[in-house]
Amino acid sequence: MNEYAVGDIVETKKNHPCGNKKWEITRTGIDFKLKCCGCRSCCND
Repeated sequence: MNEYAVGDIVETKKNHPCGNKKWEITRTGIDFKLKCCGCRSCCND
């Protein structure tokens, strides 16, 4: 099983409506909360 931490950048199979696939993890636990990196400039490629 993979371990994820707050602040990690993950790529999903499905696109966000803005067309981006990269997400920043903002909460972990029983569920995850993600913020799109395309709508926000959180990802430094």
